[in-house]
Amino acid sequence: TIRKPIPDKITRIVLPIKLHRATRQKATIAAEIAEIFDAELHLVCVSTSSNKKDLGRLESYAKQMIGYFKARELKCVTKTLVGDSLPILTSNYAEAVDAELCIIMSSAVDKWNVFLGSFSQQMINKSSIPLLNITPQEKHITSGFRTFGG
Repeated sequence: TIRKPIPDKITRIVLPIKLHRATRQKATIAAEIAEIFDAELHLVCVSTSSNKKDLGRLESYAKQMIGYFKARELKCVTKTLVGDSLPILTSNYAEAVDAELCIIMSSAVDKWNVFLGSFSQQMINKSSIPLLNITPQEKHITSGFRTFGG
């Protein structure tokens, strides 16, 4: 989804990490794009909960992805943000670091996004930078972690 002209160069890619097992699936595509453009990856753990268990799970997801990126010798920055709106946290961070691309996951409809809209739909409405929206699938990444559990 692009609202303005396509960027000539991609130097920073934002990957929001949420409390959803499929959130890690964007790692392989992000790594391929980062390798092509020699871009820096920004893993942003976003949560509406400051619960230690939830934040620990987000950090665990981030560590798995960081390990994957380091094995591919990619530059990576991590940040944890807690607030009321995950799309606003993500959009504000992406704008603050002058990212040229944000890679998000589409999600199934649940009881909350029936009223508010899904994270991906809210991102499309709020983001001023290009978005790459990936549909989650059952997948095993050879570096040792599953994206749907385990």
